[in-house]
Amino acid sequence: MDGLDFILGDIKPEEFFKAYYEQKVLHVTGGKEKLNNVLSVEELSAYLDRADIFYPAVRLVKNGKELPKKAYIINQVTIGHEKVNGVIDTGRMMHCFNNGATIVVQGGQHYFQGITKLGKQLSSAFGCPVQANLYITPDKSVGFNPHWDTHDVFVLQVHGTKTWHLYDFQIKLPTKSQPYKGQEITVEKTSTLQLAAGDMLYVPRGFVHDAIANDGVSAHITIGILAFTWERLFREAFEKLYAAEPFRKAVHIDAPDFESRLQEKLEVLKTCLPELDYAAAKSSLKAVQEKRQPPGYKNYFESLLKKNAINDSSGIALNKGLFIHLQKDADSITVAYAGKKIIFPKKAETAIDFILQHETFIVSELPPPLNVTSKIILVKKLVEEGLLYCKPI
Repeated sequence: MDGLDFILGDIKPEEFFKAYYEQKVLHVTGGKEKLNNVLSVEELSAYLDRADIFYPAVRLVKNGKELPKKAYIINQVTIGHEKVNGVIDTGRMMHCFNNGATIVVQGGQHYFQGITKLGKQLSSAFGCPVQANLYITPDKSVGFNPHWDTHDVFVLQVHGTKTWHLYDFQIKLPTKSQPYKGQEITVEKTSTLQLAAGDMLYVPRGFVHDAIANDGVSAHITIGILAFTWERLFREAFEKLYAAEPFRKAVHIDAPDFESRLQEKLEVLKTCLPELDYAAAKSSLKAVQEKRQPPGYKNYFESLLKKNAINDSSGIALNKGLFIHLQKDADSITVAYAGKKIIFPKKAETAIDFILQHETFIVSELPPPLNVTSKIILVKKLVEEGLLYCKPI
């Protein structure tokens, strides 16, 4: 089951994209046990206990405003031979929390394996980067006042309950240039609902909302869908207009004939539009998407410890937390992911195709023409590079 199926429950992805995406709120109930696989309270507690967390990975907000950093960070902490600033002081952070502040863990996809995996799956489903923030709110407290976001969000309630007030679109599909900055909310509240542990809430960008924790501590994950817009795609393509000489000529915006010359250039633009390299623009956005998602390595170090013991009966698994690309040439095959490019001889092609099509396999199952020794060498190399990991089958 991929990430979108996972969080939508009984709602089919096709129905979501047709009836809800960018249009209206969706509330899905249940799923407490499955969300525990994404993030458990024990994992969250262990993270917040650490003494090596730096601002802004964690920040504190209360009643819509961020608390001063000096309230919960310490500076000049010695690590090795260096002194570093911005270290989160767990004791002071929890003191602020006990006095009504919400703990915000930013970029949770970097710290929790379950969120990393879900984030990669959602990134593939939406064709754009995603980010995950965690909000831990004390009893009957508010982190943010009514506001809108410039990206769609999926809220996953992992602990406790939270009451959400939903309004309407203040701005339909706002971009980053139209963020909420304390503007007056001019739309009326339309509904109120309560999220219990295991529930999911989808809120389109521009839709005004706020939330308050009920009795007891509330913890939820907000996954932001940082969608590419058509405007962004065309902007990528339009950057290449400098290749056309008419658009490299100077423009005098106060010239008497500006309007007539503008119309001339618009006619030229019409002829250029079909010739722009939209495939290159798409590739550029794809690179942004993959760069923004952290690679979800799995059992990397543990597998390195087991690498020398790999034989033809060893169980192996594909690391599905990576964006993987193949390039096949006449004499070689290149496997590219996470900034790496690994080149193999052409005879490894069938084995690599097999690997990428199977979540788990035994080394001996790799197809010819590789012999047993070559299969083991190939698998060991891909374990070294984090594409595969050891998994008993």
